[in-house]
Amino acid sequence: MASTPIVTMSTETNVSPVVSPAVPLSTETKVLPSIETKIPSSTETKSSNPIVSVAFEKITSIKEIAPIIEERFKHLSFLPRDQFNLIAYGGSVLACDVDDMVFMNEATRQFCITGLLDGVDCKVRGLSKKIGDDTYTLCEVDTITEICNLEKKGMKIIFVTRRGKASEEATYQQLQAFGIRAPQVWCTAGIPKGTFVKEKLPGLDGGLLFVVDDEESNLQTYVSDTAYRSDRVVLLQYMTYTN
Repeated sequence: MASTPIVTMSTETNVSPVVSPAVPLSTETKVLPSIETKIPSSTETKSSNPIVSVAFEKITSIKEIAPIIEERFKHLSFLPRDQFNLIAYGGSVLACDVDDMVFMNEATRQFCITGLLDGVDCKVRGLSKKIGDDTYTLCEVDTITEICNLEKKGMKIIFVTRRGKASEEATYQQLQAFGIRAPQVWCTAGIPKGTFVKEKLPGLDGGLLFVVDDEESNLQTYVSDTAYRSDRVVLLQYMTYTN
């Protein structure tokens, strides 16, 4: 089996380097090349601080999230399943993007398809629903099922979007329309996602913060002086399109 590609980012902080292991992908996953990037440093960061490498993984399917969580807590695999879930899932949080991660605006998707190879979207998409004046399509057939499975194992899921505060109720209704019964929605209104989440979720009670987002720039904001240490987060970049 191929291993998940690792992307290395750098930032200045006081945390010791943490190396995240690669997680095996399913045979359906397309291995993507590694990319070097850097997290913008805070103006308060001292130049004498050591540079720490922060890894994030590219995933092409929401089904890859659960195996990554299992891998991060494999040292507890000897526990009975209910106890393992209580610690690995119940003690952790998933910060999940909404647009182009859970569902897509269909008009936007059709526009994006024109820029794809041969004008074809190679991913099998899920259900489409007309909500208000727009039509939205699930990014994958099993998107809602996978999210609900994580919740059943005890994981707290927060839907984090850069939409304006005024869009919070509409976002809530859109997620409900697709089957998320009582979604917790945080609209950052342009505030860096990592900073916003840290202010509302300062502690993790010993667990990890798993972050899945289709935009690399959003992932970068979760590791900084105003957000989290690199050893407290697992960053996953969702590849909305694979061609």
